[in-house]
Amino acid sequence: MNEAISQDSSTASTRRWCWYAGNTDAVPQISILALVETLIAVLVYVWIAIEYGTLHITISACIAPFLLLRTPESTALGPKIGLPLVSGHIKFFNVIFNNTVGPFLVMLDNSDNTKLKKITIPPIASVLYLICTLIFMIPTALIIFAVRIAATFICTCAHPLGTLRAIPANWWRVAARVDSSVSPEPLPGIQWHTDDHNVIVKAICSPYIACSGFTELFFDEDEKLWSRILFVGPLVLSYIIFIVLPALLYRYSLKGTSLFYSPLIWVVHGAVKGSLRDRVAEVRTLAVYRMSRLYSIFVLAFFVSKILFFSFWNNAAFWWNETYAADFLNAFVAPQGLPRWQIAAAANAILAWLLFFIADYVLLQYDRGNEPNQALFDFSVGAIKVGRGVLTFYTITATIYLAASLVEKWGLPPIGDNWLPSWY
Repeated sequence: MNEAISQDSSTASTRRWCWYAGNTDAVPQISILALVETLIAVLVYVWIAIEYGTLHITISACIAPFLLLRTPESTALGPKIGLPLVSGHIKFFNVIFNNTVGPFLVMLDNSDNTKLKKITIPPIASVLYLICTLIFMIPTALIIFAVRIAATFICTCAHPLGTLRAIPANWWRVAARVDSSVSPEPLPGIQWHTDDHNVIVKAICSPYIACSGFTELFFDEDEKLWSRILFVGPLVLSYIIFIVLPALLYRYSLKGTSLFYSPLIWVVHGAVKGSLRDRVAEVRTLAVYRMSRLYSIFVLAFFVSKILFFSFWNNAAFWWNETYAADFLNAFVAPQGLPRWQIAAAANAILAWLLFFIADYVLLQYDRGNEPNQALFDFSVGAIKVGRGVLTFYTITATIYLAASLVEKWGLPPIGDNWLPSWY
């Protein structure tokens, strides 16, 4: 659920890559840390599949597209719906707290028995604070979750094609551009609402603002030390569990599904408007196109190696058949054949380089002072885009089906070397 590349192309164009993104609006085209995190998440998914079966990663892969439906409209609508609801929830909670728990703690604190105060107030206050923070945070998390679903659903119904077209760019941003240095987004778009509602509301929806607020609360010298510890401790713990962790799990689960959705890199693109020269220049220079060509080299190298070094892969299969990873590796590597989805991936890789050579030829014509045939270029690129879209969809669908077919209780027929599974 992330915005398309074209939304921040103005800033991304000045930052092609960096070691880490940083918590700024100028998210780079590629963050090295983001790529490393994605690789680790994919390896964790592979380990889960080998160790515990493919049921978990199959379900995650099927859910992932619904988590990648973010558009500019949904990020604008989410805070408009969510901020008033969270603000109202805070006001309601304050009324309840100030008329129940607050007076009770004040009564204990005003007691004349100093020994009784020292013995009873800290544990009672700790338990009450913990109960109150749970009562506060759980509904808050549910409100934020419901708002995200509602905003996405409304905008998807209003702009279905635009939302579906945003999926590749949203995946690319999660996989290659957003890393752990970027604040999680319990409620996307909250950072643009600087003047609406109070800082407590924005802190709940933005972890980096919350960290600053928690620090100020803890070092507030006007409050007693025990009071700061007992109040801030449960608050921070419940905030991490109910607000931050779901946002982080959402981010890294999407990174892990790159095991299936990495072919989307072939259909992520930059600007679709502008002069012909600008568009072909993007094909040569934009980081996502460069990464797609690098990914294509890997795919083609693997494909060619299966043809030229058939005995090597057979020997490798003989070795891993003795391990518990045999079913997974035999399904996805397929050492003794060339499954149709691997052929589709190789064809997509060839198209990625074909697009580069076409762009290079057009730029060469410009450099020689010739005017390229724009109609022919648009037709060629359009045909390539359609072909890449179909091949990408098939490759992703086939690999997800492969994982599903390894779930024994589902009893799905294998796909083998066919284009589709044999249901008869």
